[in-house]
Amino acid sequence: PLDLINIWSYKSDPAHSGGLGIHADLATVNLNLWVTPDEANLNTSSGGLHVYDYKPELVNHEDFDNVNSMSNIEQNLRRLEESNATRVTFPYRRNRAILFESSLFHQSDDFQFAGGYRNFRINFTLLFGSVELHGCG
Repeated sequence: PLDLINIWSYKSDPAHSGGLGIHADLATVNLNLWVTPDEANLNTSSGGLHVYDYKPELVNHEDFDNVNSMSNIEQNLRRLEESNATRVTFPYRRNRAILFESSLFHQSDDFQFAGGYRNFRINFTLLFGSVELHGCG
């Protein structure tokens, strides 16, 4: 069994449809769960999650911080292109849970949700299983 090591949520304003950029999480597995009603999603083919079959090399906490830095998004895109990484897209559905290896690059799909506070896209992320890296973070 893997221990739950971290949990967070995002409630995204529909006016900001970008979501989270390409990153990896520091855990064994990642569970994403969406809870906003499907009717709020104005584009049913989007709003979910992209997962790539690419793992960045993470030896220490500095590597992890660099890979996940917003300033390195272009470098991460180049890594994906150079490795011919395949992307799997999971469209948004209420109560859909996606379970995947946390060290794989992943990012929010663009989304278009209806206006109003009740229609904000809500995502819960649960991380399971510790991963040991060397150095200080």
